[in-house]
Amino acid sequence: MSDPSSIELSVGIKQLFSQAPVAIGLLAGSDMIIQNANEWMLELWGKDSSVIGLPVIEALPEIEGQPFPDILKNVYETGVEHRGYETLAKLIRNGVLETCYFNYVYSPIRNSIGEINGISVIANEVTEQVKAKKELEASENRFKGLVLNADVATGVYTGREMKIEIANDAMIKVWGKDVSVIGKTLHEALPELEGQPFHDLLQEVYTTGVSYRATEDRVNLVVDGQLQTFYFNFSYKALRNTEGEVYAILNMAVDVTEQVLARQAVENSFGQQQELNEELAATNEELAAASEEIAATNDELLEVQEYLNKTVSDLEYSESRLKYIMQEAPVAIAVMHGRELLIDSANKNILQIWGKTPAVIGKTIPEALPEIEGQPFLELLDNVFTSGNAYAASEAKVMLEHQGELKEIFCNFVYQPIKNGAGETTDIIAVAVDVTEQVRSRQIAEASEAKFRNLVKQAPVATALFKGENMVLELVNDAMLHIWGRDRSILNRELLDFMPELKGQEYPELLAEVYHTGVEYKNNESRAEIMVNGELKTYYFNFTYKPISDGNTNIGILVMCIDVTEQVISRRRIEQNELALRLSQNRLKELADSMPQMVWTATPDGYLDYYNKQWYDYTGFDENTFGDQSWEPVLHPDDLLRVKEIWYDCVKSGKIYQIEYRFKDFKKPGEYRWFLGRAVPIRDEQGNIVRWIGTNTDIHESKVLEKQKDNFLGIASHELKTPVTSIKAYTQVLEAMLRKEGDDRKAGLVYKMDVQLNKLTSLIGDLLDVTKIQTGRMQFNDDYFEFNNLVEEIIEELQRTTAKHIIVPNLEPTGNVFADKDRVGQVITNLITNAIKYSPDADKIVVYTRLENENVKLCVQDFGIGIPNDRKDKVFEQFYRVSGTKEHTFPGLGLGLYISSEIIKREGGEIWVNSAVGKGSTFCFSLPQKNAS
Repeated sequence: MSDPSSIELSVGIKQLFSQAPVAIGLLAGSDMIIQNANEWMLELWGKDSSVIGLPVIEALPEIEGQPFPDILKNVYETGVEHRGYETLAKLIRNGVLETCYFNYVYSPIRNSIGEINGISVIANEVTEQVKAKKELEASENRFKGLVLNADVATGVYTGREMKIEIANDAMIKVWGKDVSVIGKTLHEALPELEGQPFHDLLQEVYTTGVSYRATEDRVNLVVDGQLQTFYFNFSYKALRNTEGEVYAILNMAVDVTEQVLARQAVENSFGQQQELNEELAATNEELAAASEEIAATNDELLEVQEYLNKTVSDLEYSESRLKYIMQEAPVAIAVMHGRELLIDSANKNILQIWGKTPAVIGKTIPEALPEIEGQPFLELLDNVFTSGNAYAASEAKVMLEHQGELKEIFCNFVYQPIKNGAGETTDIIAVAVDVTEQVRSRQIAEASEAKFRNLVKQAPVATALFKGENMVLELVNDAMLHIWGRDRSILNRELLDFMPELKGQEYPELLAEVYHTGVEYKNNESRAEIMVNGELKTYYFNFTYKPISDGNTNIGILVMCIDVTEQVISRRRIEQNELALRLSQNRLKELADSMPQMVWTATPDGYLDYYNKQWYDYTGFDENTFGDQSWEPVLHPDDLLRVKEIWYDCVKSGKIYQIEYRFKDFKKPGEYRWFLGRAVPIRDEQGNIVRWIGTNTDIHESKVLEKQKDNFLGIASHELKTPVTSIKAYTQVLEAMLRKEGDDRKAGLVYKMDVQLNKLTSLIGDLLDVTKIQTGRMQFNDDYFEFNNLVEEIIEELQRTTAKHIIVPNLEPTGNVFADKDRVGQVITNLITNAIKYSPDADKIVVYTRLENENVKLCVQDFGIGIPNDRKDKVFEQFYRVSGTKEHTFPGLGLGLYISSEIIKREGGEIWVNSAVGKGSTFCFSLPQKNAS
């Protein structure tokens, strides 16, 4: 018996698997034994032929833990085919574990009785396509990331209709719009530009390719629902493809409205398959020969029967002649007498069929052939004797004993009754022809044909058999039907009948040529137009047309094909992607070189690997200079350590990098200019940093102005402090005098003036603190103190100043802190007074403290107006004031939270806010908790 786990393959099918233009393997049995694998599959696996005969998990141990063993088991158990597309696999090839991607099909293989006994594997590696796709996406993300993260307002408009392809937050903010404008044309997004010159300027740049720049150009834009006037420095730059054709416009703009208005104010004041089954052909020849012999034998049998009929009629004339004829007849003949079927005569041919000797003559049939008991022949003979009617049969099976062994024999035979003058049956003549060899040949042919049909049906490669010159479809498997988009109703129909869309294409002519010449034809990546589900679609195939012969002439064509549409499209997409990648890289360089800032990129570990033209123009450095050595020599020595610490901390943590520092002024040796350095991390789909994109923006002029402002505030606050102090003293003396004189009304007025002087003194104090912070002269007298005691003192003091709000303490043990008690108290006082001021409609403030991770934490919660989410980080900036509704105007310079923030930072702590508009805010700070030793 054959191995049930083995898949029977003919020589032709083995050749088909070994020579198919795709990786194919056969796994036998539930253990998935590798029975067959062609060179393509072995190369794909990174193995050699020594893996044949091993279970797949032993041949490829690296797939343990990957999904493929479970998928194979599921296909074997369920019989449901599985397909994978661009599937990740890790294989050891050339001794290295490689990451690869594949398109593959796992199809169940069934034996002749329909049981699954194996799996066919077809695979195609698409690693390069997948990598190219990922590279293109990364490049596109890099390009878009650079635009979207640029500090300068930037937009890209494609086509003559100026469709907005990209616009960063800065540009959208300039327009006073939101992200819904992306994908619209400028006409649709900014209808207010109609009648202004910008559409005409864009069309001129698109037509001529000549860039346009403008300085302090006026534009009217609808912002916050109102048409407002702004001034911009902007440029329109034509972007070209590899053919040099303009395909888009790059627009970059800087809002200089404040500068223009300031100058005007100053001016007003100051002026990118193969060999097939030769066995089938041989079997077909044998079948044809057997058919011819059967036909000839039947003809002989008819002739003999006619001859016997005549002989029987002349029996009385010559019995001796009859016996002679019987013995010499070319067919088997026996005469049986009476109902007991006594063998009267039997020639050598029938004795040979029976496997007996002449000794059986004179015996009855049951005596001579006891083995036919239970077979139908005794009953048939009795029926012929009784009815007097002849009986004929073709290819009748009979089991006869030959030399002690039962043997299966097939015969064409006739039982002919012989009657006397009264019409009564007296004898029966049996005439037979042994057709065992013909039947067995035909059975072999039929079995081979069935095996062939079964292999075609289960072949993992799309296969079909056409017969005759008109190409009538005789066989087709499901894989081919799937490609054609047809069902089995097309069997026994002509090709152009069920696929009329092939008229005018090359395939009918190629089939006709192979049919007439007998020369096999192969082609790869051939394009075909096929009607699928009512739609004409384009496919690409690797196919073979193999002529099928009956030994003399061609009778049909075997068609085998593999759908390589995805591979062809993927390769073409790769080619397009490569072109797009080059275009994207060109666009990226053009964009970077067009920006007024210095633009740079860095690898995930912080190594600077690219600068734009502006950097080299500013520094005069060689364009092959990168890494730390490219920027360290430019920095002011006092900024170098701070810059490196912050930069590599951001590289490690992934936080946005933002810092101010000084660069050498290469136009003025020995001097430095202030720059704002900013960089954002670009991440992949898994959140891993793949690149940093950064800019350096010249802020020297604004820093000079800021320093002048700080100097002014410092001088002004100092100059104001002395006279205000004097006025306050005079006010207190005057109030005392008036109360002594009993004029309480005037004394009350002087008291109110004193309250206002207290506010003025507080504002002057804030200005002095800001000046000290900016110049680094703020003094801190750190010492140990009990934190909760300080909080309780301040709450008690401030509760006396407010009758409407109840300050609710919720204090947990915190221990000591090492800090400046007065400065920390200044922060707590500021947070509580702010909470009271910004919650005019509430009636309580909650203050709570706790110890978290060796840090003392204090929070002040109010139930007031709250702060919008986009402004929470601004409240700690200088001069920023929180605005309420139109009915609420809150006084102050906007310095308290800035001063509080600086105090907490300098004491080694953190300060933050959580807020929701209309629900209130919670301001918190934390300081390192230290216990006095």
